[in-house]
Amino acid sequence: MTRVSDDEVFEYDILWFAVDSQNEIAQFDSGVYGLLPESVRGSLEDLESIACFILEKLDDTSQTKVSENVFDRVILKDSREVTKKSYFKHSLEFSRKGLYSYESYDSKPTSYQYFRVSMPDNPLKLSDLPEKYKCILEKYRLEECVFSEMELITIKEK
Repeated sequence: MTRVSDDEVFEYDILWFAVDSQNEIAQFDSGVYGLLPESVRGSLEDLESIACFILEKLDDTSQTKVSENVFDRVILKDSREVTKKSYFKHSLEFSRKGLYSYESYDSKPTSYQYFRVSMPDNPLKLSDLPEKYKCILEKYRLEECVFSEMELITIKEK
């Protein structure tokens, strides 16, 4: 297993996942600004495996809702609707699979906070996944969080 190094956290856009206190799942995009919980940094292969499973094997099961004020938290090259849609295409793809989607700030970089981009109307539960992926995601818990209620999530350093 390849551990995510300190350098990689701030050099690469890392896609990671977490489970909240309601056993709902969220996808996070670090955007080179966001910290990763220590539990998530253990295996790049596990993160890639989960992402591939969700995107390639799960059907779209949910409508999505884009969070309010989401465009105040990012820097876009222009304000055209097509630009806005393409910027969050990846986030919406995960939300259609039932995941909440969060990104790190780029309009005012702060390495500790992620903002919610979109949310599903039919959230995917940990119990909906095959055992292999449940076992991986069990390690990525944010017990103090309820994704359906949280626009912002703060990640604490070790």
